[in-house]
Amino acid sequence: MKKLFLLPALALLPCLAMAQTDTLKTGTAPLIATSKATEQYASILPRNKFMSSRITLLVEGMPEASTYDKELLDDRRQPMVFDNVVDALNYMARQGWLYVNTYADDHGIHYLLRRPIVK
Repeated sequence: MKKLFLLPALALLPCLAMAQTDTLKTGTAPLIATSKATEQYASILPRNKFMSSRITLLVEGMPEASTYDKELLDDRRQPMVFDNVVDALNYMARQGWLYVNTYADDHGIHYLLRRPIVK
């Protein structure tokens, strides 16, 4: 009989527990993204060109960049081609981007970059 009472009580226990604090009681405001950002972040993903040792860059987080299907384009609206990743990172550094980190996922190795926002 005790097991019949204890099992439903244990099943309902997580529903009754409150692990979050109420912001009205604590007086602290929740964290909200503001428009006072001082840095912009972007990710580049080097891709090998078909039948070539050269690479192109797929970019994310650069809305002002000239892209086609996320591929970085030059002034003539052609995909920018680099000899290697170092040349691509040097190009991005000349554009004001700083290297932050490298991470890998199912698509390949991404390079995380940042640059200060000039106001």
